[in-house]
Amino acid sequence: MGAVTRGGRLASDRLRSMVVGDRTGMNSRLLKALRAEMLGVVSRYLEVDEAGAEVRLLASGRGCSLVACLPLFRCRRRVQTGPADGVGRV
Repeated sequence: MGAVTRGGRLASDRLRSMVVGDRTGMNSRLLKALRAEMLGVVSRYLEVDEAGAEVRLLASGRGCSLVACLPLFRCRRRVQTGPADGVGRV
């Protein structure tokens, strides 16, 4: 077989994402909201490269996995406080 083109790989990844989304009931809007919330929590403790961050759902056998790749710069010297309800405060 010939080499897989970049466009073919992208189409295959999108199809896999749709299948996993169907299995979990998670649409792209919900996944974006999850990504934003995860970045918010992690960035209280670590400096995160938000532009390079990826959060994906992957099919693994009969189940699914949530995979997050969050490029980090460094640990914060002081923990940033969370929302007014006190969640996440140290």
